[in-house]
Amino acid sequence: MSSPKELLNTVLTGGRAGRKLLAPLVCAAAGEMAGLSPREFLSNSTKMANTLRDLQRALGLDVVVVESGSNIEWEAFGAQLDWSVYPPRPNSYPFKGDPALASGGRMPVLVETVKRLKQMLGDKAAVAVALQGPRRISDAGGVALDKAADAVLRMARVVCESGADLIWLVEAGEHPPQDTDEYLAVTAPIWGTIRFYQSIPALHLAGSADLWLDTVLDADRGVIPCIDPIRSPKLSDALKSVGTYGAIVGNDPLTPDKAAALRAFALEPGCLLFTSESDWFGRVTAREFQSRIDQWKMLINP
Repeated sequence: MSSPKELLNTVLTGGRAGRKLLAPLVCAAAGEMAGLSPREFLSNSTKMANTLRDLQRALGLDVVVVESGSNIEWEAFGAQLDWSVYPPRPNSYPFKGDPALASGGRMPVLVETVKRLKQMLGDKAAVAVALQGPRRISDAGGVALDKAADAVLRMARVVCESGADLIWLVEAGEHPPQDTDEYLAVTAPIWGTIRFYQSIPALHLAGSADLWLDTVLDADRGVIPCIDPIRSPKLSDALKSVGTYGAIVGNDPLTPDKAAALRAFALEPGCLLFTSESDWFGRVTAREFQSRIDQWKMLINP
């Protein structure tokens, strides 16, 4: 059986993978297994690497996601985070042109965790990182899209150099680009840089993302769009005949009708990844991880 990394490389070279890859966003939630708060857990590369390795073994995960929404970007830019809630809230949205911003805050912890997991997991699982996309950075920081994209590119380069196999850019489905051509132009260097490091670029569009239809269809086919097919029916139909894509499982409980729709989308030949809307912290307890993954496996098995 091909390893997750080999399957991702198949996609990178224009092919289609023979099976689906399980990639739940559980990084912050995994801290419960170590008895740590999200802040303690996400600031400790040793605890993160060991716990995520154990979780991969226990659940049979194909992709281990090391960062999935903790606002690490704004911390790197110089913001203080309020950890009384999760995701932690930035106290401000600073934005500087300093190239060093890509290595600030907890970025060294993230880099070290990726490196350790790459050694620990070998070919058993791919290692992934989810970063906020330029549209989200631009909107929150009130900066031009090209400047936001440049900052994202620097951070993507840092995590690629650490050995990450898959890099998601996370954008809000309900906030499409104001100018599709501009968005495609400023993100092209990001996707190209990720591929240069032999990593897989992906776009994570949670919620209702039909407004991204033109952007996704015009994007480089080497980028894997991940969507919630239930909340994005137009985009779901369009993707079935184009390239490789991923399915996002929403945070809401699955009714039989929703499960059937998600299963139909997931069983399409082009569907590669099966991931979640956001980190499971506060939504799924550690003792429920196995049952949730078993539910996912039922959806993707023919």
